[in-house]
Amino acid sequence: IELTNKDIQKEKSTPVYAQQIITPQNNFIINSILRDVIRYGTGRRAKKLGRKDLAGKTGTTNDQKDAWFNGFPPSLVAICWIGFDETTPLGNRETGGKAALPMWMDFMKNALKNTPHSPLKQPEKMVTVRIDKKTGLLASSGGSKSTFETFRIEYVPKKKAPNETKKSARIIIDNNQQKSISPSNTTIDNEVFW
Repeated sequence: IELTNKDIQKEKSTPVYAQQIITPQNNFIINSILRDVIRYGTGRRAKKLGRKDLAGKTGTTNDQKDAWFNGFPPSLVAICWIGFDETTPLGNRETGGKAALPMWMDFMKNALKNTPHSPLKQPEKMVTVRIDKKTGLLASSGGSKSTFETFRIEYVPKKKAPNETKKSARIIIDNNQQKSISPSNTTIDNEVFW
């Protein structure tokens, strides 16, 4: 087979996309977990960038010999690493969130300057519910001992947390539709909730 320059140029200009290997639901959950690293975890300093579409993961090796931050909004991924070629320790408390994250933030501040925020779109067959932090069971509205979590619909907790006194829980079917449900045989897409 003989290829001409025209064939090679055509090959270079045609994008090749990888096959999707995880479901949109699993992608959403993983992305949500990594966004929580920014919202509540070791990457929370990145909130200074003023964006709600960032996700990432810090990393630190044993004895703080390497530190990194891998993070992204939907349109761009960047990884910052810091360490020595001789694998000597960076110093006490030189973790991914302290040593590498500031470099990532500096890069992203400039790279995303005119890029609009991109909200995480919840795919079908996902449900966001308020759960009890201690038990993972459904919780009623309010209270500092509960939080919202998103589940694939087949894995939503169906039981109410012990000591719940209220008679309803808030279910978010998608980002635009919210329902309050009561304990009496409530169904959503043929799923019964406590």
